[in-house]
Amino acid sequence: MNISSRLRFSVFLLGLTPVFITLAMLLFCPEFTKMGAVTTVLAVGSILSILVTFFILFNLRRYLTMPLENIRAYAVSIQKGKKNDNWSGEFEYELLELKDAVCSMVKGLEDANEKTKQLSHEAALKAGESEAALKAVVKRKSRLHDFSIQCTRLLTRLRILLYEFFPILMNLPSA
Repeated sequence: MNISSRLRFSVFLLGLTPVFITLAMLLFCPEFTKMGAVTTVLAVGSILSILVTFFILFNLRRYLTMPLENIRAYAVSIQKGKKNDNWSGEFEYELLELKDAVCSMVKGLEDANEKTKQLSHEAALKAGESEAALKAVVKRKSRLHDFSIQCTRLLTRLRILLYEFFPILMNLPSA
């Protein structure tokens, strides 16, 4: 049994209490019912308590139960990813504050989600740029290595040529 059902039951029980008292007096104390004033007061009190009970139940439904159901439906639609800006029902006092707080929370979540998407997109762009820079560095490193090998081969050939053309250089002591 949820809170609104318990609340309705309590109001209904409180409203019918005078009716139960009147019925008990009629059944167990018939001598009191012979006095017209007591019977009239009990009857009028019972009718008024029934009317007040229905009035309270109507107001509970209108100002508490229905707005809470609308807030719950809104929260469920947000949870399912279907934002619905149409709030139905009347909201007053604390429920109006709750509605405003839920709206601002949803707006904050939307802003945070948008910011996250933007930062994710920027991160993807930066990652792409980093990958391209890494590929360029690897390519330059490969070219530099190839150039280094070519220079070493060239120096080796140059040394061979120098020794062939200048045999005197071979007899010189090394420094």
